[in-house]
Amino acid sequence: NGLQYVIQDHKDVGGQAVHATLEVHVGSRDESAGEQGMAHLVEHAAFMGCDRSRAALATKGGQSNAETDYHHVSFETVIPNAAGLGEALGLLRQAGFEAELSKDVVERERLVVLREKAQMDTHDYAQECAALEALHSENVLGTQFPIGSSHLVQGWTVKQVKDFYKKWFRPANSTLFIVGDLAGRDEDVISKIEQTFGDVEVGVAPVRKPVHHIWSPKTPTIRIDPQSEESSVGRITLMSKQPVHPLRTRLDMRRYVAEDIAIRAVASRLQRASRALEVPVVAEADCLDSIREGCRVTSIRIGGTTVDGAKRGVSQAARVVEDVCSSPLDEEEVMALGQEYVKGLADMKEASSAEQLQMLMDLLLLGHTPVAPPDATKLATETVREVTPAEVMEGARRVFGGLLDERLRVYATGRGWTQSSILKAIDNGVREKGPRPQPLALHCHHLLGHQEASPPRVLDIDKNGEVYSTRLATGVKVRVVQSSGGPGNYRMRVRWPGGALKGRSSAHAAVASHVLASQWQKADGNVDAFMKEHSLSEPVMGQSLEWTEISVSGAKGVEAALEFVKFVLQTQVEAGAEGSAHVAKALASLEALESGRELSIEREGLDRLVGSMYPHTDVLREPKGLGQVREVTRELSWGDDSLLEIDMVGDFSSPQEAFAAADKFFGASKMMEDEPKAETAPTLPSVADSWTDDPQRVSMPKVANDRALVLLGGGMGKRPEWQVALLAEEILNSALFKRLREEARLTYDARGSFLVPDRPNTGTGHWTVAVHTDPADATQCAMETLRVVREQRMVDDSSLARAKAAVMGQLSQLQTANAFIMAMLDKPGGLDRIQQVTPEEVEAVFKAMRAGPRSAHVVVAEGEARNLCLVHLSTIAPPRKKGAEAIVKPKAKAKGKAKSKARAKAAATASVEGDPQEADVLIEACKS
Repeated sequence: NGLQYVIQDHKDVGGQAVHATLEVHVGSRDESAGEQGMAHLVEHAAFMGCDRSRAALATKGGQSNAETDYHHVSFETVIPNAAGLGEALGLLRQAGFEAELSKDVVERERLVVLREKAQMDTHDYAQECAALEALHSENVLGTQFPIGSSHLVQGWTVKQVKDFYKKWFRPANSTLFIVGDLAGRDEDVISKIEQTFGDVEVGVAPVRKPVHHIWSPKTPTIRIDPQSEESSVGRITLMSKQPVHPLRTRLDMRRYVAEDIAIRAVASRLQRASRALEVPVVAEADCLDSIREGCRVTSIRIGGTTVDGAKRGVSQAARVVEDVCSSPLDEEEVMALGQEYVKGLADMKEASSAEQLQMLMDLLLLGHTPVAPPDATKLATETVREVTPAEVMEGARRVFGGLLDERLRVYATGRGWTQSSILKAIDNGVREKGPRPQPLALHCHHLLGHQEASPPRVLDIDKNGEVYSTRLATGVKVRVVQSSGGPGNYRMRVRWPGGALKGRSSAHAAVASHVLASQWQKADGNVDAFMKEHSLSEPVMGQSLEWTEISVSGAKGVEAALEFVKFVLQTQVEAGAEGSAHVAKALASLEALESGRELSIEREGLDRLVGSMYPHTDVLREPKGLGQVREVTRELSWGDDSLLEIDMVGDFSSPQEAFAAADKFFGASKMMEDEPKAETAPTLPSVADSWTDDPQRVSMPKVANDRALVLLGGGMGKRPEWQVALLAEEILNSALFKRLREEARLTYDARGSFLVPDRPNTGTGHWTVAVHTDPADATQCAMETLRVVREQRMVDDSSLARAKAAVMGQLSQLQTANAFIMAMLDKPGGLDRIQQVTPEEVEAVFKAMRAGPRSAHVVVAEGEARNLCLVHLSTIAPPRKKGAEAIVKPKAKAKGKAKSKARAKAAATASVEGDPQEADVLIEACKS
């Protein structure tokens, strides 16, 4: 019947997961003028109509999803092992070729798609679309986005939806991918494929029209965002595009290696040039074969500053590109950058099955020939030895030349841009004389001055699962995991007690991160760094409330990254009470960005929710100011080096190699030595402070009217273990999906989460549930969500088993992808503790949610329309009196005003405590 399939037996480092994905070759680029968004709606209806197949997959611990892009619709499944492959393939067959597309499902998913569209109608999304329009002004990629047109989505009949499905969703127009631990049983897998798909009707394969591109336009295309004229923040993207050159022969490989070296050369020079500017500038250069556009896209993005600063960044970028395109690199740099490319390929041997699957899909979609990672590494190693500086220069012209001539495409935002000023900035950079731009050094060079060599020390090393740990002579704790992490990178984190609880404000981390950015220009090494900012929406294992963290990655050796970390910390110590000299530059950068910052609906809503939960502190709230220099210094300080903890991940030959490097920089002498002061340990507000507040409405006229956000939350009576809380999250979210989508048939996107403090003495933590929905459904969403929270009591073994499989799958992917979850691994029990969790322990978490004396929820609506029912319940605790609960759903046939009144009545008859004084329910009547 024409179905293609691709199988790769891949042993996942993190487990035995198997990924099966059906890719149907149709997307928004294939839609006619009256079908914009049809592929997206069909994907929703086809996938969500497979209730039984998805349930069967869940019994095997499997997960499923679906997505639509410009070029394809994909139905995705992942199972813990190959035993569930039959259920996964059954779901893919039904969704891909035999979806019923009933009227009920189509109408429900139509509302979901419209809600997603409204949710995406933000200023950032509009800017992304405008940039794509500048890049693809001559074809549909610049106007036909996968999310679709709300006007058209509202008008299609069920027959039109079915006709589109029948035309495109055919075996001959699809490819099946299976990647994972197949235990060498390829023939068994092929047999299952034949059994599942062999009798699917062939049908008529559709013909796809090619996308029209103008590769050599007569003049540059420049778009300046008119909506950003009031902003002083300057952002600009310089782009060009060219056809994808399929990678099929050794000559093709040689071209690609030369171009990759050129890209790395431009990127490193641009980083160094932007760091040397007097104003803060963030500049990035990249070139990739984009499956989204179906072509090769070169881009240089400049921002983080004012428009005038961005213009200087444009000139620097033009100068760097002109230099690499016209002057050969020296052979040593060509070889060094080529080795980085080889190492990146070599590290793919530890890629997860999910990463291997995505790579296979991308390669085939773009016409490349897939090569097994070991063979690709061998071929690349041989090719790098052969590539000459002249070939790299030619590669740079192919990749970046379009940024300096009529092939240029530009999208800019901010007050002060004009077409002539952009072209003038580029011309100034090309004409600028002087020494050629220099690349970043491959290592940090003596940032700390002369380092006296110390004799090797014997360290006591402990092992807990995948984590090795020791303490240096200075008291610094060091943890190590052997893993390549991101391709070619070593990653590390240094942290010490502090965080938002210490400074009583989350604004400090924002300043501190810019302090680090300012130090980059002194750190002449291939390292990157950031300080973690604090927010309410931390994952369950989030710790930035209680710790100050600096994360660093180094692509050329662990010592370069360690030296940079020591340099940053030593600089702060030497600066003393007044703080680093870089603080002034950090504040200037933040002030430039502040005028362009707007709170999102969720951020604003979370702010208000936290304000009602914790009225006596602003620890968790979004920073409204920049903070003071002394406060920033306090955030960056610690009392004694024994409070420091260093985590390292990398492709070490042995843990001893990593420990020796840490000992070289942090084991000889202390930076800070003092007895810890007897300070009162800062804590999160207790559950008793989680006090109810009146429901609040936030009106944001700049955003669409048809969006609402329901936020619920409260303190917990008892602090759970993080492993148990993770499983409770998974079970809670499954229950929310079942109740709101499958039973109540509401259009929503809900996510529940827990914040569990890292240390027992800093509080019990709290929970939140955020529900994005339509304003018309907001009241019922609030009621149904409260019911889900109330009813989370008994946890059966099968639900817990599915949650464990899902959580372990997610964490295993994280561990394989970047291995940077040592904060979890190092806690008592580690990941093994997840498998030991009992139903009673998860039930205790749900009990802790209900045990607070008070809880709060807020309903927030965007837009000017005042048509939302707000309902406020004084408690989420279960009713004490028999008969106190009377949930009344609106009648199915209620319409117009009758429907609104029915919803209001349903809200008014909500469950409440038996105390008459607490039984008041506040209702704001619906307004049409």
